[in-house]
Amino acid sequence: MERSGSLKGNAGRGGAGGRVLIVLCALDAAAQVLALVYPHPFQGFGVVAFALLPVIFAYYAFLLFAIAAGIPLAIACFWRGGSAHIVIGVALLALTGANIAAVIDFMTHEREASRVADARDAAFHADVAKCAAVMTQRAEAAATYFSEPRKVVALAGPYGVEFENGMRIGLPAIDPPRPFHEFFYDHLKGAQVRVAFRPPSAGEINSRCPTASATTIPQEYQGDVYLLDRKIDAAAYVDRAFPRPARPDGLARAPARSISRFFDAFTGDRTYGMTGTELPFNYVVEGKPFFVSANPGADSRGLYLCNFPLKRPDSPEHFLSTDDACEGQEKVALLGHVSATRDGQTPYALLRCLGTVQSALRTSSRHLATSDVLECRNHSIELVLGFVES
Repeated sequence: MERSGSLKGNAGRGGAGGRVLIVLCALDAAAQVLALVYPHPFQGFGVVAFALLPVIFAYYAFLLFAIAAGIPLAIACFWRGGSAHIVIGVALLALTGANIAAVIDFMTHEREASRVADARDAAFHADVAKCAAVMTQRAEAAATYFSEPRKVVALAGPYGVEFENGMRIGLPAIDPPRPFHEFFYDHLKGAQVRVAFRPPSAGEINSRCPTASATTIPQEYQGDVYLLDRKIDAAAYVDRAFPRPARPDGLARAPARSISRFFDAFTGDRTYGMTGTELPFNYVVEGKPFFVSANPGADSRGLYLCNFPLKRPDSPEHFLSTDDACEGQEKVALLGHVSATRDGQTPYALLRCLGTVQSALRTSSRHLATSDVLECRNHSIELVLGFVES
């Protein structure tokens, strides 16, 4: 009787141990399924992940423990025997193998990603060094170029000037930029200026590299620009008495024609002719005259009065052009010749602007040519026709 009771007690303990083993294996299997389904649940959390570091560490430690415990638990199930234990042991081995393969694949991928990143960084630094060498050479060439006065040919962005070789110099900013634009056309366009060049620092060069355009687009440099030995700063933009090139002593004035602008308030048309001539019907004198050369010179271009008649309702639209074909429109007359260079003989830019004009007949965009940049306010400046006396 005593032996029979002892056997029953061992059987009870063995059955309880088997159930505990099954529970442990089931929990481990669930954890491994979680590892397969959600291997990186914290991906994309950004800076929030720093606050969750303890949770993240505990999560991955738990998964690694579950994977590591999978094989011992599977062996225990096989040792225990029984169909239920065998099935769950096989499942645990399969899950553990899948997770080990996933870990190996992840580590292989990370090593490859690290190798690619290292190669990319090396290529980036090589490109930076190559770009910096090219830009340093360009800066040295710019310093040589600006060692003597140079001609300004165009605006470069809202606050800058471009020179004949494409190099650019940034100038002090002012808000709004209108005063600078007016000063540019009134004084800088076509003028010879002196530049106190400031070469870019190594940090400035590296900050521009290695973008694809760093060594191809015209580079803007910094420096102080002097016109007639006066430094160009924000105060100069609004100085209406800023000096202009002076006529050399003893140089006689070339034969010149005074050209006036005439305005028809009914049609909104502006036309041009010699000052003092009889005004066209219904036109009045507008603005101040400018002077063009009567004869062509070595550095001059013809100035033509052209017409582009508007329709519905009919109206003339006269404009000035240096194209002897009048840009494909009707040629009316040759008014004279303008210089291609701003100097002491022709210090004023002759601007062609376009703006809306309201008249009794129609409201439309009309051209205006003037040597006074202030008349181009509320207009867009199309081009500089040349340089004239005024």
